[in-house]
Amino acid sequence: MKINGKLTIHIINLAIYFAFASLLIIVFVYDSRWGLIPDFASYGIFGLAVIRILNSKFQIPDSILNDFLLVLFVFALFFGLWFFSRGRAMGFGDVKLAPAIALFLGWPLGLLAMLFSFWFGALYGILALCWRRGITMKSEISFGPFLVLGAFIALFWGNEVFHWYSQLLL
Repeated sequence: MKINGKLTIHIINLAIYFAFASLLIIVFVYDSRWGLIPDFASYGIFGLAVIRILNSKFQIPDSILNDFLLVLFVFALFFGLWFFSRGRAMGFGDVKLAPAIALFLGWPLGLLAMLFSFWFGALYGILALCWRRGITMKSEISFGPFLVLGAFIALFWGNEVFHWYSQLLL
């Protein structure tokens, strides 16, 4: 049976996105339960991002530069939070996971994923302070699940959100 080249690319992309979603679910569960992000998940997402980019055959060269700059920005932001807080504000697993997610989603979805992550993390933190007993300003709350939530929202609805927001600005 001969398979069309475009169909093969679509099947490969489907497998890549399925693996990405699977790794995100692993991160969500593992970080929620133990407060750690497994390295294999972060490195796996990074590897999937590279495969996704290579599979696209560099159809849009400008987007590769934008993706690279986004990854540098996200890494600098998360590394800065980790470094200057001496690991109290954020763990190093988040520093590794966030740029991997940003690279996989690319520009602008990677940026939206980070934005959603911080928004939902802040909302959860505020609500937990108000309504959950035992939660204080010094309590540790895993950020990985919010990175996962932001990634899924950006993946499924990011283009619509970006289009809606750009229409507001114009």
